[in-house]
Amino acid sequence: MLNKKKTVNHRIMKEINSKAILNTLRIGGPKSRSSIAKELMLDGTTVTNLVRDLLSKDFILSSGTSGRQMRGKPGELLSVNPNGRQIGGLSLG
Repeated sequence: MLNKKKTVNHRIMKEINSKAILNTLRIGGPKSRSSIAKELMLDGTTVTNLVRDLLSKDFILSSGTSGRQMRGKPGELLSVNPNGRQIGGLSLG
């Protein structure tokens, strides 16, 4: 029996990570990009690019800032758009 490796292409990985971001926001409420990246163990650039795509498709929206932090500017809080498109079983790609 041959051992076949399962591979995931870029489109599928993008869809998996986008859904993970949506679920994180749906379950945990508003979060900053950095907290999403930390929680999902994703690179910050990956999260930024996926969030940009989700914002452009109205799946998520900006819901204020996370307040004053020790360093840097306050993080923008993101949340699921309650008036956005339905995402049920639809492809995000």
